[in-house]
Amino acid sequence: MRKDRRNAQSGYSLTELLTIVGMIGVVTLITIPAIRQLMPQYQIRAAASEAAAALRFARQKAISTRTPWKVSFDPNNDMYSYAMLNAQNADMSVAANWTSISRDTLKVAGTNDPWIRTAAVDVQTTGGNSFKDVDCPSDGVVDIIFLRNGEISNKAKCGDPATAVLTFATAPSIVIAVDNSAVRFNRYTISITEVGTVTVTPSKV
Repeated sequence: MRKDRRNAQSGYSLTELLTIVGMIGVVTLITIPAIRQLMPQYQIRAAASEAAAALRFARQKAISTRTPWKVSFDPNNDMYSYAMLNAQNADMSVAANWTSISRDTLKVAGTNDPWIRTAAVDVQTTGGNSFKDVDCPSDGVVDIIFLRNGEISNKAKCGDPATAVLTFATAPSIVIAVDNSAVRFNRYTISITEVGTVTVTPSKV
């Protein structure tokens, strides 16, 4: 019986292997720069979505607990934290009247760090209609306070006259930014209305 030579042959020739390796190399050269370009866009979008979710979460907790909650943003260290007022009618301008809350809504012990970092992005709280550093003594962070009905407190900045209150003719905002002109959007502005509605708007500068 004659053997079928086609069935007896196996494996790949050197030319075929070199062709496959070359194709893999070309695909790699094309995709890696594209992935590197897209990563900052994913990072800033995720950071903005997370910050907006933090604000909506604090608003929901203020309504459900019938007690003011705040989200404090630290623009110097690119991070934020939660806190709940110790009592419904406590003075919101006194830092000692706030209890730090972790992301899983547990009270933060004195030795624990309540801050949540926004890796690889820049938190900006200046320019336009900025939020105030409400609680005293002033600590250099801005405080977004949700009242028990879900509205935003317009309490004045620590140390300023009572007339220096937060205004809403233009919605106050914070900005999540990344210094990369190659991405489609390198700024996400998180604006908040007086009733506590949170809006995220992408832009590029």
